[in-house]
Amino acid sequence: MAKVIAEARARSTALGLYLWLVVVTGVRRGELCGLQIGDVDLDRGLVHVAFNYVVRGGQRVRKDTRPTRIAGSPSTPTPAR
Repeated sequence: MAKVIAEARARSTALGLYLWLVVVTGVRRGELCGLQIGDVDLDRGLVHVAFNYVVRGGQRVRKDTRPTRIAGSPSTPTPAR
């Protein structure tokens, strides 16, 4: 998976970060798209997943999801900058 993430990052920093977040956190695409800056607590190493984006009838809809807190760990590798 590291090779896939590295290749994606070489093509697009945003895509590399997206794939890294999916692998590390296990969130679904809609949950990741529903994240807002306030959902990320860098000091505590937490991501609060409370919303999901879906497409219904051609319209993007932000909806509630079952709230989940994802804790980072010191052993979780971060993407190279």
